[in-house]
Amino acid sequence: MQKVNRWCVVVLAAILAIGAGQAWAGDCPDEQATDVPGRVEASTRAERCGIGLKIFGIGGTIIGTRCPRHEIATPAHATCAGEKLAGHRCVKKGLVPVSRRECSCKGLVIPLIDTGIPTSCRCGAWKRFGTVENFETLECDESRGPVTGGDGGGPAPTPRRRSGWVPRLGL
Repeated sequence: MQKVNRWCVVVLAAILAIGAGQAWAGDCPDEQATDVPGRVEASTRAERCGIGLKIFGIGGTIIGTRCPRHEIATPAHATCAGEKLAGHRCVKKGLVPVSRRECSCKGLVIPLIDTGIPTSCRCGAWKRFGTVENFETLECDESRGPVTGGDGGGPAPTPRRRSGWVPRLGL
């Protein structure tokens, strides 16, 4: 009796998995990836660099340019924002790196005691800060896997990117 119950559970799970896979694989959301332009964002906290005086890090300038504490650079990428395109699907392509750099007033300032005249804003090297997901638009057929078959005449079909593909089992 216990073997029969296990067998029933296995068969039922397989049928449900196949049915769910077929429903998803046949579904085309008609959605495309939306481009997001690259940008560099400066922190809202900033100091002014120019004519002024700093003594042990205290003080500042009267006239000069704004110097952010840090900047964050996010490269151009794409997101899935629900933008419609018939016969297409928005799929994850990978990750793109986000960078950050620290900035401060430099110039005629003695670094160890932070005293002098801060004449200009200088930023350090870009360092990896994190990642952001990148997406792409594929035709719904492309998201199901490589194209196979053909009559043997002509070039072989180009393998297509496999993303979100669910295999269908014919029973």
